[in-house]
Amino acid sequence: MFEQDGSVMIFWHSVSQPQENKSFSYFARGICSTLNRFICVGTCTGSILVFDVPPQGTAVKLHETLDHHKVGITDLASVLDKMVSADEDGNITVWQCDETSRQIAEIRGSGTPCMSLALWNGFITAAYSSGHIRIFDLALGILKTEICAHSRCVNSLDIASETGLLLSVGEDSFVRVWVLPKDSANKVELLFQSPVSDSQLCGGRFLDESGQSFGVSGYDLAEIVVFGKK
Repeated sequence: MFEQDGSVMIFWHSVSQPQENKSFSYFARGICSTLNRFICVGTCTGSILVFDVPPQGTAVKLHETLDHHKVGITDLASVLDKMVSADEDGNITVWQCDETSRQIAEIRGSGTPCMSLALWNGFITAAYSSGHIRIFDLALGILKTEICAHSRCVNSLDIASETGLLLSVGEDSFVRVWVLPKDSANKVELLFQSPVSDSQLCGGRFLDESGQSFGVSGYDLAEIVVFGKK
């Protein structure tokens, strides 16, 4: 962890390696914050490390470890006191985050990795390596909508919180912007799409809360491609 301007590292934590498997390369994947106090980090073993970050000072400490997932974490997302985790088998778990986090719901996967998560308006939006995007009710875990969004793996999602625009990028080189429903309706509309030539896209983020502009990155791109409304 670094200061906001990136000038000073204030904390680091090594993902432990069991002695019986020294050849395995351990890594962290997926990060989010909860309750403006905790930083949660997913790992390749399926564990979620929860760090307690003080409002002042650098005394960051490991608060707890959540060990529900049996395979590697692929992404984490949060809103207020709820956290959602996804893994390489496509399982999604909803957590209630208080002093001690507890599992409150689970959406079973079918073996297809869930690559990215986004939360908005009481719904979980999940992207899969099959090219699908699925929208679930956050409280009930019920599937509301499924979109055949990309022809290859969807690597990243982001939502503009003020407008409900959904950004998706995939290994098919396309970036797409969707309009999410603001009520109980299940209809999702495609608003914009564009290819980024000869690039497997791996990241995408809106640059403002209204979705007026966004940037995307690719595996083989040394630059961020930025799109904006004229």
